Amino acid sequence: MIKEKRKNLQKDRDKDKERESYQKKDKELEKEHEGERARVKEKERQEREKEFEKDRERVEKNKEQEKQHEDHNDRDMVTDQEEKINVKHEENGASGEPMDIPTTYVEIPSSDVTILEGHTSEVCACAWSPAGSLLASG
Repeated sequence: MIKEKRKNLQKDRDKDKERESYQKKDKELEKEHEGERARVKEKERQEREKEFEKDRERVEKNKEQEKQHEDHNDRDMVTDQEEKINVKHEENGASGEPMDIPTTYVEIPSSDVTILEGHTSEVCACAWSPAGSLLASG
């Protein structure tokens, strides 16, 4: 009986050692998987950053092209406006330099735009309230 109990006890110890060995291997595999997951996440992050940088460069290039196009159009428009002003001055008998017409444009992101409804025809005048964020239109 004692020999049998010792055998069973030894078997239990062997099973415990084997279980510990498996658990140790599982932990090692889990660490390897975590490392691999971290590498994959880092690679994905770097790819997203590259895509973002490419998109940003594309947007900058488009803005530059638009600016060049606008500059060309602005020059044409200013020339046209100067001619119109000179003609008006001559018609009215006014003399002197033509008045300065601002030609700078600011691009407003669509997220900052609010479309107001209510008018059924053109809006001829509008003004911001000095007391708050109210807009009067007519």
